[in-house]
Amino acid sequence: MKTNEDHGPVVFGPFQYDPSKRQLFRASEPVDLQPKMLETLHVLAVNAGSVVEKQEIVRAVWPDTVVEEVGLARNISQLRKLLGGEESGETYIQTVPRRGYRLVPALPAVAPTDISDPAPAPARHRCGVWAVAGSVAFILFIYWQFYLPSRWLPGGEGRADLVVVPFEGEPKGFSEALAAELASNSRLRVISPSTVRRYRALRFPDHWTARILGAALVVEGEWPSASVPGSGAARLTDVHSGRMIWSGRLRQPEPEAALEEVRSAIGARIGQR
Repeated sequence: MKTNEDHGPVVFGPFQYDPSKRQLFRASEPVDLQPKMLETLHVLAVNAGSVVEKQEIVRAVWPDTVVEEVGLARNISQLRKLLGGEESGETYIQTVPRRGYRLVPALPAVAPTDISDPAPAPARHRCGVWAVAGSVAFILFIYWQFYLPSRWLPGGEGRADLVVVPFEGEPKGFSEALAAELASNSRLRVISPSTVRRYRALRFPDHWTARILGAALVVEGEWPSASVPGSGAARLTDVHSGRMIWSGRLRQPEPEAALEEVRSAIGARIGQR
């Protein structure tokens, strides 16, 4: 078994013991020890960090003499007093009950980079986690806003929120009347045109207003012009995908007829699903 004698000086506290020279130094100054104290220190130093059995110390220090444990204990006590460990509150020589003694060497110095370099790692890790979470949330948001079909489309169930956008050039009250008619459909929750007008006052585009309100469908169109035959139109659009679900011409200039035409077309279209 290799001992510290094979590896050079042993450092503990302010002391350094050179096993090859059997010399103890304190701050580069040699320390004189009585022969038995020096032999005791030598046995402990070459096995620094390990427990040395009492009988092993006795055989090494008093090879031709029978010595009681009390004599060994007295020698250890004198060595401790000379080292000053007890007075400074440090114990360089530890007692291991019912076994022996152990010299506690100084721990090797740790370079500053060993402690400081790894410290930023958790912060970088947290930043990476937040970046990944943010990316996933953004992708899900884009999918929900632009690619996820409305619930009323084929394969979907439940009710859909619908926004009625005021028609361009409509007679007063037409879009409100259309919203009231569509609200009678049990599969629709209708958001009124007056709500859209409030968002228009804040310069929000109509389709972005529908997204903000959480709607799935938008009804919009242009009122027919008496001077331009066939100019009127109505459309039903899926908010998330931008898909046009239905479109039709408003051939009747009378509001009541146009109202029934749009209501019937959209109601029938939703009813097919």
